[in-house]
Amino acid sequence: MVLACVGAWHGLGARNESLNTTMMVEGTKYLMIWMMVYVCAMLPVKGSICMTMYRIASTSTGYRVAILVLLAVIVGNFFSVFIGILLLCQPVEANWNKALVAAGQAKCASMDAMIGLSYTSTAVSIATDMACAADEVPRAFQGVLGGTVAWAVRDGKLWLTRPAGQGLVFAEK
Repeated sequence: MVLACVGAWHGLGARNESLNTTMMVEGTKYLMIWMMVYVCAMLPVKGSICMTMYRIASTSTGYRVAILVLLAVIVGNFFSVFIGILLLCQPVEANWNKALVAAGQAKCASMDAMIGLSYTSTAVSIATDMACAADEVPRAFQGVLGGTVAWAVRDGKLWLTRPAGQGLVFAEK
């Protein structure tokens, strides 16, 4: 959040016409820093979720393989986006300082490359989140997650709930 606030202070999110060169450079620099922090934070967060699911699925080979494939996709996405961001411009400073490109001191890939990295990262992130959620549904009904089952009628619907706040709509009244 701090990076977003500092980036906004330096003009990130404002129209380019209303910014001077210094503000554009600084705002883009903070955007680049934010992208790197975000990508680096996603690997341990999603990796720890996968490893927790792997431990829960210790008795089922099929689930374990699915979780390992999911983890491999997450790690692959991390490396492709991390390296891709660093290789967009050479030197890296040219990502936010376009004066280097104009002076011929740097080379940058097209904007399509950056958009492609962004869309790919977003699509893989959404797909892996959905896969993590979908992977737990069969175990919830099989009782693998442990604990007792609690039934509740709320808002005219019958709910099947599990420990740790996990809940599924089971049937309507």
